[in-house]
Amino acid sequence: MDRETIVKIMTDVIMDLGIYVDKDEFNKKDVDMREYIEDSMTFISFFIGMEDALEIELPDTLLSFESLISSDSLSNSILEYYNETKNDKK
Repeated sequence: MDRETIVKIMTDVIMDLGIYVDKDEFNKKDVDMREYIEDSMTFISFFIGMEDALEIELPDTLLSFESLISSDSLSNSILEYYNETKNDKK
């Protein structure tokens, strides 16, 4: 898996929540995701959607509102954790 795939999954999950996002914006620049995920229900739904799409359980360290400040940082953290998790299962 690569970062571009993670970003696509992130934008798909957000759009599945009924929130419009410009996918090109997420791919071209670092986005403050708090502009899209504004309340606790959306926050929880976003992370559950990510876990479902990736078929992993994300660590508690990623499950914070502060993690949404940077889409680049969050996607890189999720990618790193995903790759570690999948390599451990081999």
